[in-house]
Amino acid sequence: MNARRAPRQGRSGDEGGGDARAECLDADGLRAEAVRLTGLADFGAPGHVPALDLLVSALETEARLSPAGRAEARDTLLRALRTRLWLHALPVPPVEQEPPVVLVGLPRTGSTLLHRLLALHPALRAPRLWELLAPVTPPGTGTGRLLAAAERHVADLARTAPDLARVHPTGADEPEECEHLMNTDFRNSVLGLLSYRIPAYAPPGSPHRT
Repeated sequence: MNARRAPRQGRSGDEGGGDARAECLDADGLRAEAVRLTGLADFGAPGHVPALDLLVSALETEARLSPAGRAEARDTLLRALRTRLWLHALPVPPVEQEPPVVLVGLPRTGSTLLHRLLALHPALRAPRLWELLAPVTPPGTGTGRLLAAAERHVADLARTAPDLARVHPTGADEPEECEHLMNTDFRNSVLGLLSYRIPAYAPPGSPHRT
């Protein structure tokens, strides 16, 4: 995919004012904050740790984040860590689940079109964008709140990456691909290719760095 989101970058004073280094991203600090906010401590298998450490290091050394960009990156990473904690706190489903239909394809090869066509089949159900952005939430979180958050996400995408929005249109309550679910493992082209220019994490020409 040639289109990409325009990252919120810039050195100190370039955008948003203030000191861009005032609140450096720190992987251990983000994990501790997620534990504090959720009251949970089980992140599951530690395979995500080196990926998160690499991503945070690349954001700090390569992304040239402005204060606004650093705040946005921090919110994204913290949301993914909270979701990971909530996922590992869920009980095992009491009934067997139907096996999913998994589509795999390279960018710009028609995989999105195939996904959208299959989503129209009455015997299949594709997850909606609002579900992928918040796959698990604290008790009492209403659907309306999640839909509103997804609508803001779509509007922000259209504003910051109009080319991407044109080649990959999406909507808050429309079927969407599962890349957003991979944020919790921190090995994801949404983070590495679409949002920031961080070649140490996602070298040019690769779908993601693992």
